[in-house]
Amino acid sequence: MVLNGENMGNKHADNDNKWGKMAQNEEGLPENEETLHTSASDNPAIDYASRDELEAQLNATEAKYNETVNKLQYLQAEFDNLRKRGERDISNAYKYGPEKLINELLLIVDSLEKSLEIMANEPHDPVTLREGVALTHKLLMNALEKFAVKQVNPVGEAFNPTWHEAMTMQESADAKPGTVLAVLQKGYTLHDRLLRPALVMVAK
Repeated sequence: MVLNGENMGNKHADNDNKWGKMAQNEEGLPENEETLHTSASDNPAIDYASRDELEAQLNATEAKYNETVNKLQYLQAEFDNLRKRGERDISNAYKYGPEKLINELLLIVDSLEKSLEIMANEPHDPVTLREGVALTHKLLMNALEKFAVKQVNPVGEAFNPTWHEAMTMQESADAKPGTVLAVLQKGYTLHDRLLRPALVMVAK
């Protein structure tokens, strides 16, 4: 096929346009501004206000955490102190719990010692001896009452197996059957607890 002069000129012109575009691309000139340039919205700047706000929230959370830890440590120390104080109080209660009772008993000891001294230095006087023993007994009963110890002396009462222990039974024309005729040994209670039952004689 033979090309005429016009066709050959057009072909050379097309080649020149292609080489020109390639040269522009090599020089860094944009081939298409829309494709090579991006808008500012596609690469937003850092929001420093939001960053400061986040840092402030982080600092506030850290401060609250430290405050909570300090409170927990304080409560732990208080709990340890209370536990140690409780253990000490329990130990002291075992050691010194009877202190008040002992102080009351010391008064009885003083009374007995005084009675022994009188009996040693003076002639035996049954009346004086009886009065001394009666006074000592009264001091002892008063001391027991201060500590909620009561005497169980059920003479003339109905027999109660909860508080009494029947040692013997006896016929009686003056008492109903089941009545306590005599107390062989008195019983005692502490508050509402029976320390020992009264040993009694019961009517048949």
